[in-house]
Amino acid sequence: MARVNRFVFNSDFMTIAKAGHGEANMTIPAGETGAGGASYYGTVWTSMDIPSGCFARARLQYTGSFRAIDAGISGLFFITATKNGKQIQYMCQLVFNGGKVGIYYVVTNMTDTSQVLCDAQTVKLIIDFLKQPSS
Repeated sequence: MARVNRFVFNSDFMTIAKAGHGEANMTIPAGETGAGGASYYGTVWTSMDIPSGCFARARLQYTGSFRAIDAGISGLFFITATKNGKQIQYMCQLVFNGGKVGIYYVVTNMTDTSQVLCDAQTVKLIIDFLKQPSS
């Protein structure tokens, strides 16, 4: 019986090609959390050239009240801030739709159920669009 050489690699299988790149500054708008613990939410969009048949690798750059962040994200990220002694959490999800990239956000007062006027938050998204050469 012949033994298969496990150390021969197919270069097309092992290579991922960069098909595009995009950067965008996006701002989650200021708003007021509702009384009784209600959140405010929405989606902000920006146009971006998205090649077909690709998958995305995203990086987030953000300078907040606690520290600066420059990290890879898998689609879901959180921003924490304080306002009037209350902890505010911005839960965000990266979404793609046609030629647009968006951030769906939910902003919540995590301290109590009072109304809080929350600040706008601006993030920079750096997205590389990748594809396998065989696709």
